Order: sequence, then structure tokens, then C-alpha cells
Amino acid sequence: WPNGNLPTCDEWKNLSKNNFKDYRLKVFGLVKNPIELSLEEMAKIAKQDQVTMHHCIQGWSGIAHWGGVPVHKIIEMVKPHKDVKTVVFHSYGEGLHGGEYYDTLTLYNAQHDLTLLAFEMNYEKLPLIYGAPLRLRAENSSLLHPKKQ
Repeated sequence: WPNGNLPTCDEWKNLSKNNFKDYRLKVFGLVKNPIELSLEEMAKIAKQDQVTMHHCIQGWSGIAHWGGVPVHKIIEMVKPHKDVKTVVFHSYGEGLHGGEYYDTLTLYNAQHDLTLLAFEMNYEKLPLIYGAPLRLRAENSSLLHPKKQ
């Protein structure tokens, strides 16, 4: 969450009270098969584990073990329209200047094997302070866009 502040919206607070059992990832828009998935359903799709170093824009770095569902598996399920170029990820967190925090990835980057919707960190359920119920892990930007020599 930005600057370590937990979301303040009522929906997130209510979901966190029961450990996100009622949470549903909603995938919709320019897709053939819109879906809603619980955390339990996501874990059954395909759990992937990876150890990555995070370089935060706030200036710190850290290494963690992440477990979650590869985004490409979800993309395969929803079947985006052929014209889709970008995937938007919405958050319960507040943006730095107010309003909802969101981010985007190119469809190409979202389909990379390292792009993960993590529901575990260091072999435990994702802690609230690190983005529960899900954290987007896209540690592949430098791999997909190498610097020109």
C-alpha cells in the first residue's frame, strides 16, 4: 500500500474482517468470458512460487518468496478480444493524490511467466500491510524491455 497505509474503504475493511473469504477477483471488460474468482478458486487454477527482489520506488529493496496464480492463466480463461493491448489492475488502496489506486500493464507484459497475482508471501497468507488479499508482482519489466546498447 502507498506509504504503508492500509485501505480505508468500507469494502476492504469488511472483507478483511473474515480473512477475505468473500473476496472475488473480478475480471471484465474487453473479454469473451468475464469471471469472478475467490482466493480458493485462484489457488486451484495453478499456484506458482517464485523468489524475487523488489525494488520499491520509495527507495528500499527486499527479497521475498511469493506464491500465487500466474496472470497468464487468468488471461487464458477470460480470452481478451484481439484488440486488447493493456490490462488495468484496480486496488482498494487510495492513490497518492486521492481517488482509487490503479496500475496498468501491457497485455504482453501481463502474460509473462513471472507476472503473478500473489496471495502468499514467505509461505504465509499475504499480510495486510503487504497488499492482502492480492498483490500484483510484475518483476519482468527489465526483461521485456532491455536497454539499448
